[in-house]
Amino acid sequence: MFPHYYHYPNKPNKIKAIKSQIELLKLLASGMTLREIAEKTGKKYNNIKKRTQLLYLKFNASSRKDLIRIAKKEGFISHKDITNKFRKRFAKNIETLNTKSLKIELTEREIKHLQLKSQGVKQKDLIEQLGLWSYYGLKQKEFHICTKLNCKNFLEAIFIAKSMEII
Repeated sequence: MFPHYYHYPNKPNKIKAIKSQIELLKLLASGMTLREIAEKTGKKYNNIKKRTQLLYLKFNASSRKDLIRIAKKEGFISHKDITNKFRKRFAKNIETLNTKSLKIELTEREIKHLQLKSQGVKQKDLIEQLGLWSYYGLKQKEFHICTKLNCKNFLEAIFIAKSMEII
């Protein structure tokens, strides 16, 4: 017997999730750590970790922020499920940025860099496609983009660009 799937036919991607996956998404959006979720649900830590990794794959997400953003966009969780604890841990800069200033600050080449990196293009190919000379030059560009967007790392920069619909 197949589990009951929740999905929304009007969504283009038609991501399906079972009830337990939706519950896990809500717990992740509450800002709980994987250990806290394991304790609360009575499951083993490795079980929760594996289920979370499977959600990353299903939603094509690279981070917890990305996962929650996509789950919210697809209608599996609401903005009420995303707590202040989650925002403090994962989404500090998102509310403070606006789309217009972000587009003005980023050049077309920087936007292309973000797009390629978010698509999982390998570093060697990134260097070639962006016309850079070396790995060092690539890391310099990523640092420059992070500085402009006031983020700690390039994954956070990608998430901010996706959430602001730049890429």
